[in-house]
Amino acid sequence: MFERPRSRGLVAVFFAWLLVVCSGCESKVATIGPRQDYEVAQHVLEQFITDEMAAKGLPALSIALVDDQEIVWARGFGFADPADSVPASSKTVYRVGSVSKLFTDIAVMQLVERNELDLDAPITRYLPDLNPANDFGVPITLRHLMSHRS
Repeated sequence: MFERPRSRGLVAVFFAWLLVVCSGCESKVATIGPRQDYEVAQHVLEQFITDEMAAKGLPALSIALVDDQEIVWARGFGFADPADSVPASSKTVYRVGSVSKLFTDIAVMQLVERNELDLDAPITRYLPDLNPANDFGVPITLRHLMSHRS
């Protein structure tokens, strides 16, 4: 595909694959870079993003390519507000949607690995004031909440 630049350490790619079009987005045209050593990566990613957006009917996407602490390329694709033809940019703000559940679950599982949380303990062990209606006779646990079975 493309050779990874050797000038810096690891390259972190943050895709804002937040597929819901935002309302009231601030979308001033803003593109950063690409830095010269990332031009090949930029071209490959642009083609991939364009193809995926067309195949999946995605209205907007924003991406930032980060090397160490420096943004080396950032760009928006599509329309943040298709009805008014407002283009997406690297500064477009998107709804987080369901993405935050993944980060919460990762944090919980890290605490489980350190034996600081028990997935099968009643949730009231950790949130004593949480007393939802429960007609099933089985205490609600973190495992239930994280699997969306509560």
